[in-house]
Amino acid sequence: MDRERLHAVALVVTIVAMATGCNPNLPFIPPNELDSGRVEGGGIPVGPAPDRPAPGPDVHADAAIDAPRVTGDAARPDASTPDVASTPDVAPTPDVAPTPDIPLPLLDGGASVDPLVAVPTFDAATVARIRELRARGATLGVRPEVFAKIGDSITESNSFLYDIGQGWFVLGNYGALEPTIQRFRATRFADGSNSFTRPSACAMGGWVAAYALAMEPMSALRSELAYTRPGYAVVMYGTNDLDRISAADFTRDMTRILDIIEGNGTVPIVSTIPDRLDRPDAMARVPAFNGAIRALAAARHLPLMDYWRALQPLPRQGVDADGIHPSAYVAAGDFATGVITPAALQFGYNMRNLVALLALERLRALP
Repeated sequence: MDRERLHAVALVVTIVAMATGCNPNLPFIPPNELDSGRVEGGGIPVGPAPDRPAPGPDVHADAAIDAPRVTGDAARPDASTPDVASTPDVAPTPDVAPTPDIPLPLLDGGASVDPLVAVPTFDAATVARIRELRARGATLGVRPEVFAKIGDSITESNSFLYDIGQGWFVLGNYGALEPTIQRFRATRFADGSNSFTRPSACAMGGWVAAYALAMEPMSALRSELAYTRPGYAVVMYGTNDLDRISAADFTRDMTRILDIIEGNGTVPIVSTIPDRLDRPDAMARVPAFNGAIRALAAARHLPLMDYWRALQPLPRQGVDADGIHPSAYVAAGDFATGVITPAALQFGYNMRNLVALLALERLRALP
């Protein structure tokens, strides 16, 4: 079978599976990568398998790097798991009173990340836009206690929020974020997953923004929005796009993605991308793409997660040895990206999880 037909068959199977709310986890390989034999994602750090037992609750959080203490559900052996409803979700828990913004921790070497930079506060126009989208969403049946993950392998990876959704987290000085975690964990889909753990139909390795729009109006983006009915969507493309298209073309694709998300009554949370340390030419294009992302967020008055800025004080700017994907904190021989302590926040995925939680907290706290 030639590569065009193989690509078409894989895409059709993927879309059909996604239409039912499933992520088939097929290795979606763009045609040009079939030619070169290069498939993005080799060595991507992934979180622990769903059936992996959580670390014991008797280990101290400030102990050696391989033995953090776990809080949350994992630290409560008697905590019961809610029954999974036969319908896509069960009723969420009530809102908890919002907490104020929380400063990011002091990192090794004295560098710190200002939360007003990493997760900028909302100006009046952004507040008005968020409220406008919420009102639209209320008429369309979106759920403010659900968020969707839209992106490429950096978003698909289980290192992004999965541990937190399983209750395997150490919040350290960020205990005030636990109500936000429980808020977005409460609604479960038919397979038992929640917003943190769901394998998104619109987050796959090797994807560029245009893939989210393929086969409109039966696109992966529309499928994910229709199934999850999210109040919010964390959106991060660009890492693969910068190898293929110009920043102007990327802006065009992202504009269409944001149009669809906002039309759904969902609030997009737009994220900048990490540095590309694998090649100098790729690294040189990161500023233009991040500039395009920031410009879109500003022009559309949307929440921004300036993930790139949060990564700058970290070793290797929070990027793993492959030069593309974020690094991940390892504890007891496994990835532990739900750990949010000063030592763990030297790693890119742990920092991304903190920045995402801070953004969700800020949105949850906005009346």
